[in-house]
Amino acid sequence: MSLSYAKISQYMVGAFIGALGLFNSSKLELRQEVNSNAELLFQNGQIISASIICVCIAGILGEFWFMREMKKCPPKKDLIRAINQDKIKKSKKNEENKVKEEKGAKRGGKNEKE
Repeated sequence: MSLSYAKISQYMVGAFIGALGLFNSSKLELRQEVNSNAELLFQNGQIISASIICVCIAGILGEFWFMREMKKCPPKKDLIRAINQDKIKKSKKNEENKVKEEKGAKRGGKNEKE
């Protein structure tokens, strides 16, 4: 659960940054001449900032939904153990492959020197 709260705080920071960008773009757009390239640039900044805010709000809502669903139906302990065992087996296989590759490289290096 704490991981979801960490993600929510990251989305909140993103929404705040988007709001700052929207505010700055709005204030700077008012200072520009009408129908100028600078005005269009700041309008594009407003669009981008608004889309960042919308994505962050959607992320926050998604995290709340995910947390609610996990309360209703938490993952089974057997499933979690099986997933963790698969991860351990994969990491052991990767380590064994790396060791074999290192041994093969050392053997190949000795033959080249001879």
